Amino acid sequence: MKYFALILFAQVTIHTAVEPRILRNEASETARDYRLEKLLPSLIAPHGPFDIRIERYEYNRVDLNNDRTPELIVRAFGQEICGSAGCPTFILRRTSSGYAVVMDLELNTAPILVSKSRTNGWNDLVIFYRGYGTPGQYAVLEFNGTSYVARADNSAQAMPDAVAYLAGNKPNGGVRVRQ
Repeated sequence: MKYFALILFAQVTIHTAVEPRILRNEASETARDYRLEKLLPSLIAPHGPFDIRIERYEYNRVDLNNDRTPELIVRAFGQEICGSAGCPTFILRRTSSGYAVVMDLELNTAPILVSKSRTNGWNDLVIFYRGYGTPGQYAVLEFNGTSYVARADNSAQAMPDAVAYLAGNKPNGGVRVRQ
């Protein structure tokens, strides 16, 4: 009698579930921001056609750089601009003429977490992201002087405590855009 051994090799990746501790959830604000409504189509144009229709948006005012002028964490919604990866999300700072982009987070669905940890005078951000076919994970974004960039090694360090913004909203919540 002959015996055959079949050996299967499989690549196994172990993902450690490193998650930040959420201190509290902040639902988005409900007051209409006309400057923001006017700006959003130009911010989203790189993500889709120029005749995009923004149906609604959600935002929170958060002072990220401790200058007593709150920045905006903004997410826009619409059939043409959202997909399985989420909806366009931005960090904006107030200027004399309106708003300037600090960070384009591209498509995102999860709340944006603001840590008490700071880099270059700005609060670190924690975002949840998914790659194609990979499980989701958290990443810490640090301010480099002009924008937010991913921390060099997110896996080796514990996630910071954070406050979740754009969180706890009702489905189809936020501010409806008048067309």
